[in-house]
Amino acid sequence: MRVSISKRFYFLTVAFYLFVLAACSMEQTANEDQKGEINEPSKATGPVKIQTFQSGATVQNQIYERIKIVNTSSSTIALSTVKIRYYFTYQGSTSYNFACDYSPIGSGNVQSVFVAMSPIYTDAEAYQEISFASAAGNLAAGASVEIQARIWKSDWSTIDSTKNYSYNPSTSYVDWEKVTAYVNGTLSWGIEPGSSSSSSSVLSSVSSTGSIASSSSRSSVSSSISSARSSSVSSTLSSTSSTTSVQYQNISLPFSFDGAGDKYWQTSGTINYINSWNLDILDINGVNIKNQYISSGSLPPTQNGYYYIHYKGLYSYSHVEINGTSVTSSVSSRASSISSTVSSSSLVSSSRSSSISSRASSLISSAISSASSSVSSSRSAVSSYASSDYPIWNSQVVYNTIGMIVQYNQNLYMCQGFSCGLNPELNNGQYYPWLWVAPYPGGPMGEGPFIGSGNYDKYVLGEYTVYNNVWGTTETNTQTLTAYSYSYWYVVSTQPDTSGVKSYPNTGLVNLNKTIGSIGTLTSSFEVIVPSTGNWEVAYDIWVPSEVMIWMYTSGNVSPIAAGWDSSGAPIPSATNINISGYTWNVYRGGNNVVSFVAVTSTDGSWKPAKVTKGTVDIKAILNWIVAQGWISSSGTVGAVQFGFEISGTGGVPLKFICTNFSITK
Repeated sequence: MRVSISKRFYFLTVAFYLFVLAACSMEQTANEDQKGEINEPSKATGPVKIQTFQSGATVQNQIYERIKIVNTSSSTIALSTVKIRYYFTYQGSTSYNFACDYSPIGSGNVQSVFVAMSPIYTDAEAYQEISFASAAGNLAAGASVEIQARIWKSDWSTIDSTKNYSYNPSTSYVDWEKVTAYVNGTLSWGIEPGSSSSSSSVLSSVSSTGSIASSSSRSSVSSSISSARSSSVSSTLSSTSSTTSVQYQNISLPFSFDGAGDKYWQTSGTINYINSWNLDILDINGVNIKNQYISSGSLPPTQNGYYYIHYKGLYSYSHVEINGTSVTSSVSSRASSISSTVSSSSLVSSSRSSSISSRASSLISSAISSASSSVSSSRSAVSSYASSDYPIWNSQVVYNTIGMIVQYNQNLYMCQGFSCGLNPELNNGQYYPWLWVAPYPGGPMGEGPFIGSGNYDKYVLGEYTVYNNVWGTTETNTQTLTAYSYSYWYVVSTQPDTSGVKSYPNTGLVNLNKTIGSIGTLTSSFEVIVPSTGNWEVAYDIWVPSEVMIWMYTSGNVSPIAAGWDSSGAPIPSATNINISGYTWNVYRGGNNVVSFVAVTSTDGSWKPAKVTKGTVDIKAILNWIVAQGWISSSGTVGAVQFGFEISGTGGVPLKFICTNFSITK
């Protein structure tokens, strides 16, 4: 068939056009592929994947994390080799905290640290890294493990989750690549931030102080991320390729420490008791037992044969003492030496070194286990209650001799048989049916705190005693003491508004028995919640052996014993404008040699009593001042130091007085 030139030209033109169009299309695709390759952040898929969703509102004072780790491989994975990162923007100028509410592997085995990033991104300025203790165990092929946790800021201000890179709007578990996972330090799942870099802001600092949850579900991670932003990251920060670590220092028992500081210690010894005061944190294997006397039967179980201790004190008079005996460490030290020598030797292959080091670790564990065999029967009995239906929350349970109390998120819960709900007296009757514990074997199941309504009922805790102490009236009255410890207790008192003191419910050290001159330090801290009506005061009562009172909060028609009263009925002070412990005092001295220091808001001696609900008092300095006046002798013996509520009347209606914290440093 013959084709004309014009038709040939037409076909050639069309063919050329199609060729050019195809070439352009291929070039555009190549450019787009190249562009995508350049801008796509780091992404990987490995033996695990992450599923997440976020419970609750997007803007609230906590982020409720729901995370599921799925083993997609055909092999078992040790959870201690897995790390998860949740990326977020720092909102505000306060520290962040972490708590694991639930995990089938044990909340105490879930750890967290907050780390600033460098560089940072518009939706990721820092990340939270979740890791697992060796006791978390293994994740079988095809299996998954769930974590229910929370993040909040120390000032409880709101957090907008939608500003966070890792935020997932789903309401149920879905695969989520914006939460990354690492196995043995290698990215195994997810996409790291990196597509929207911002050079305008870099987090200034994250303090490594207290930044690790030290094997605790309740540890305050307290990474103080500065709200100020600059062009560089402080050298105290971890980079995005590493994590901040806390080194626990071995201590020998008995052991004591005084002063301000943030310390991490460990011991495999046998602890008889722990006593502390004026501390911000004293965390033992996930349980914060600060500012109280704790006997061996009330300590949480050891972890891998050790007690891991986090001490945080803010004052020179912060104190902890740990009484007990250390484990003989010769075998342990020898094994550690072998492990260290083998690991550093160039003559031993890495696989062989690992094997020998593993054997050395086994020797260490064996030595510790043998030397620590005297674990208390009560803790063994408690552990025997553990099951899939009733898991024991070791990191959140406080054992005492009369029952069980659960401490969770800084609230106290009373045991209700096997299930433990919130104490309605403390927490408005809320109930959490999923919170389970085992009963304490040393007391009746379901028994709560010490409760006494007798006039002289008392709760003895080591060297401290909490008294109900109703003594000043024969009129109709009621008063009930509820005590969880010597530092946390309350009374509900109903007293008539007649003259005279009716009761002085108190806590304190009853047998100090030291002369004023021999005392080096004697300070006390307190915090109370008090009613807005009634006639009463919050006061210390010290016997030397004459009486010295220190009034911190005065309510209604009460006044101290004084040398006289003015025309308005106000007490006349013996000294005014005395400044001790940061307070201004009027000092009153009665005919029976009772000396009363009253905190006031005036400097002219007028009767304007203060209302202090939280503070620290230097009792030794006050006693020294009284000695200097010649009112008492330095050879006088301080027998008791008590603190409580001196109640003269409640209007005939029940009023509640709560002591939320009390400690003595001596």
